[in-house]
Amino acid sequence: MKVVILCGGQGTRIRSVSNEIPKPMVQVGNLPILWHIMKYYSYWSHKEFILCLGYKGKVIKDFFLNYKAHTSDFTINLENENEIEYHNSISESDWRVTLAETGEDTLTGGRVGRIKKYVCHDDHFMLTYGDGLGDINLDDLINFHKQHGKILKIVS
Repeated sequence: MKVVILCGGQGTRIRSVSNEIPKPMVQVGNLPILWHIMKYYSYWSHKEFILCLGYKGKVIKDFFLNYKAHTSDFTINLENENEIEYHNSISESDWRVTLAETGEDTLTGGRVGRIKKYVCHDDHFMLTYGDGLGDINLDDLINFHKQHGKILKIVS
């Protein structure tokens, strides 16, 4: 089941912390909160992500385009910068991450509408914000949702 993560808001309430970066990239420990959210979903075997980008989306793109460098120790040969030796493997190698530009000023519903092409063939998908973590048994949540036959379930 795909996980859609809203990563495009301007983060005005947390601007003092995230003036240069989007909210999902605020560091928790040494990694962005977005990574922790994705790690939580992957723990429950949900490893296909669609990130709805907007405000400062290039920062998120850079993180994933240079994922190994951001998350690993490495040695680089300065004479040949293409010669990089990574010293550890990444456990997230089975993640599939789609980075979708949904517009800087787009509201939540518009963001979801703009990624419809990535989820329209699925019976279900999960949707969450890119700036908050929870402790929810996702298997129980999905089973509860499916048992009740509704099109939407909101968890707070």
